[in-house]
Amino acid sequence: MNQTMLGPWMVAMLAVRAWAAGSMAAAPASSVQVSSAATISSLYGVDRLRDPFGRWGSQRGESRPFSLAAFSIHKLSLRAVMKDASSEFALFAEEETGASFLLRQGRLYDEKGKAVPGISGSMNIKTKSAALTAADGDVQVFRLGSEEAG
Repeated sequence: MNQTMLGPWMVAMLAVRAWAAGSMAAAPASSVQVSSAATISSLYGVDRLRDPFGRWGSQRGESRPFSLAAFSIHKLSLRAVMKDASSEFALFAEEETGASFLLRQGRLYDEKGKAVPGISGSMNIKTKSAALTAADGDVQVFRLGSEEAG
């Protein structure tokens, strides 16, 4: 065909087709290089974020291991009061060890899901408060947003 009879867009399309047929088939596979410098933690730094249950300014590795023998309801702080489809629950953290606890349906559970013996509790989601009672009758009331309620 005579190029003078074809429009400029048709000439461009024929040139692209000819280039693609010739140059794409000849491209060596070794020209692609893979970089192993980027890792998930370097791209998405979630591992450097603060643990919401940890103490301010402390790192997870600095905390002591949790011991039930040294447990006291007075060492806890209320971190959250929530409600799901089945019940209300409150999240607590022990300041010294960083251990977290869950109050649900009147029972306090540790991080492993085991009930803490001798501890019962109640909560009011409207006032964002919770109360824990020890086996000896000692009561600690917590309010979200305050250090200690009473």
